[in-house]
Amino acid sequence: MRIPIAFFLCVFGLVPQAFADSIDSFISKVRSKNLEIASQSSIISAAEARSKGFSLKAPMIGVAQMKNLEGVSYAFEVQQEVPLSSRLSDDKKSRAHAYDLQKKESDFFSREKLFEARLAFVSYWKNFEKIKYTKEVRDWLKQHAGYARSVVRSDSSANIYALEIESYIGLLENEISTIQSILETEKAKLREMCFDESYDPGDPVLDEAKTLPEVSLTSRITSINLSRLKVANSNLDVAKSSYLPNLFFKARKLDRPMEGMANQEIMVGIDLPFAYFWQPRADNAEAVANKYMAEANFRKSEVESESLKQSLKAKASILKNQMKTLKEISIPAAEKALKYAKNLAQRDMSGLETHRRIFQDYIELRSQLLEIRMNYEELYSNWSLVFAEGKSNEL
Repeated sequence: MRIPIAFFLCVFGLVPQAFADSIDSFISKVRSKNLEIASQSSIISAAEARSKGFSLKAPMIGVAQMKNLEGVSYAFEVQQEVPLSSRLSDDKKSRAHAYDLQKKESDFFSREKLFEARLAFVSYWKNFEKIKYTKEVRDWLKQHAGYARSVVRSDSSANIYALEIESYIGLLENEISTIQSILETEKAKLREMCFDESYDPGDPVLDEAKTLPEVSLTSRITSINLSRLKVANSNLDVAKSSYLPNLFFKARKLDRPMEGMANQEIMVGIDLPFAYFWQPRADNAEAVANKYMAEANFRKSEVESESLKQSLKAKASILKNQMKTLKEISIPAAEKALKYAKNLAQRDMSGLETHRRIFQDYIELRSQLLEIRMNYEELYSNWSLVFAEGKSNEL
């Protein structure tokens, strides 16, 4: 008969080490050393600086020299542009909304990086555990093949069975060699995320699966899209003001007035942006389009977030129940069956088959538990990223 190989091909290789790193320790290292996360504070500071004060063009100061037959005169000039209507306040409001948006986006970015690091560590742990199971399978198959060979002379079907077992042992050896290269790839990813080229997780330690954290009133994606809508509305107000003129103020003083020239000169004027109406009209049309897109994304995210929330809750309940069943019922029962199998006579095909099936079931159950845990961690990360209360430094 043929033995399913699927439960053998799920592995990862590393000789256990004395050092063991925990997931919390790794997350703390990523939080403190990841430069992409560290850069977010500077980005927020820049957005905060842009949000302060009114956005005015810098004043212009000039000096002019004039010559004639009577001598040389100098003129000193100051010029300033001041937008009329509500353009200044609208622009300031837009920059304030942009600052609020940047804070939310930076927090989301940091959380996303930390949960990415968490999943990378869990994946490393899962594969690390699987390599133990695979080597256990390989070692057991070698022993099992010995049992099969002992009855080869008296049973031709056992001869075929023994050869099949030996074939699978060869496949496992090759699979272990192949998957061991994945170890280095995943380890390199962990080093990249914590910006530490010497980092080694050793024998990784993972705590028990966490319960989904309390849900916030609004999902982070919806909150970000709401802030984007506020920015778009403010930009639209600014665009509407672009039809209105700007005020120009200029003061000029001559140190030695020439014949027929005043000692001081003050000029007030306005520009005429509506003279080239197509330019502000284009700005306004673009702002309207951006506003509609932002509103559509906000409304869409409200619906999608609620649907995602219900879906994740349902899946989390299923996965938690599956893990509980495997831990409390299925795996303990399989462990008892293994103990009983040691007393079975393995000198005939019936005993060999029973022995193989019991061990195979045990390994498959352990592998299923790892896969379900990985699926739950992915769900937990998605939930925490989108719905959980608190900031990224509370992960």
